[in-house]
Amino acid sequence: MLHELTRALDEHEDGRMVFRHLARFERKFAKGGLRTLEAVPVEQLRRALADFESLVRNWSSPSLADLRSRMAVTLADRTSAASVWVAANSVSAAYRPVHESMAARLKRSTVRAFRASQQVDVDHVSISRFEAADRDWSARDAGAAAAGVATQS
Repeated sequence: MLHELTRALDEHEDGRMVFRHLARFERKFAKGGLRTLEAVPVEQLRRALADFESLVRNWSSPSLADLRSRMAVTLADRTSAASVWVAANSVSAAYRPVHESMAARLKRSTVRAFRASQQVDVDHVSISRFEAADRDWSARDAGAAAAGVATQS
């Protein structure tokens, strides 16, 4: 895997400067082997994988495809584990989850949602009535704007 990765970086002129995250990963991978996947911080692994996918267009090499797959799987595992993990000290000792039945939660939420002040009645209106109301509102807006200009002068 390392030889294929090195060859891919060598094929691109200034490959190590352009794909610097992948070059850093390559140096660490040369020292630590596959353990590097677990040792590299998640953000560095994400950037190295992005560089890797940008650099390699032909995934016919089994070594490169295997390394890319291992990087992607490790990244997915580590990011999902990090999002689920909660430090013991991050939750207050005073917090106690409230266990409530689904029926009680549903009743509480529907009572709030259907108060009379939050309801709107909608009826069908013909286009002629709509246009008449629109003209009326436009005339009111024009009259209010003219009155506002007259009072300001």
